[in-house]
Amino acid sequence: MDIASSILAAALGFSILFSPATAEDDNDSENNTTPVPSNVTCVYSIFEDGTYTEEEISASPVLSWLYKGYLESLPEPEALSEDEIREWSFSECAEYVGLSEDDFKLFTQTVNAESGNTMADKTYVAATIWNRMRCKKWYGYDVSVSRVIKSPNQFAVYNPETDTVCGSSKDKNAQVAIVLAYDGLENFTIPHSLCYFNSVGYNRKSSEEYYYDGGNYFMTNNSCGCDWCAAGEGE
Repeated sequence: MDIASSILAAALGFSILFSPATAEDDNDSENNTTPVPSNVTCVYSIFEDGTYTEEEISASPVLSWLYKGYLESLPEPEALSEDEIREWSFSECAEYVGLSEDDFKLFTQTVNAESGNTMADKTYVAATIWNRMRCKKWYGYDVSVSRVIKSPNQFAVYNPETDTVCGSSKDKNAQVAIVLAYDGLENFTIPHSLCYFNSVGYNRKSSEEYYYDGGNYFMTNNSCGCDWCAAGEGE
């Protein structure tokens, strides 16, 4: 960021801090609400058009402060409903979770083959795969679906000799479950430490948490301390 931009950002920041309250502000205060002054909204627009990179924002205390306020001003996103996702095509589901159609096909086949009949079971199978893709402990950060599913001795439904998975890619429930798991992990409603499941049973320690549904035992004992796991702790 150049000096002029820094000065501008600082000036805008101070104008917000010391802008006088309006009559509308006073009324809102009486109603226990916190209004967003119009000049703040104007300043926040600099984060909507890509003017500053994340590195530039982090390097400037003023921009960092403004950016925090900008994020807090955004409305809470409405959670996707299962019915809404069911209306999406295969391609739309793949695009939403940021996967190629080939990867989404493999993902769907695996969830279909590894899970029982309930949506909860399918969603947690999908979450296990997502977490292994993102947890550094397994294969490094942000690895491919293929890397996780095709790793030796991990998913019994994958046949390395034929390089195939026995499940169906047309299973709509599995497709929906992948999206639900993706959203649940992003919104911290599903633990980031969920990285294991066993369809036979699980001889766990009494202190270890688990979840059972549809024939699978899901374990949340992976908290390795990496950025992904740490972000989901205590949620």
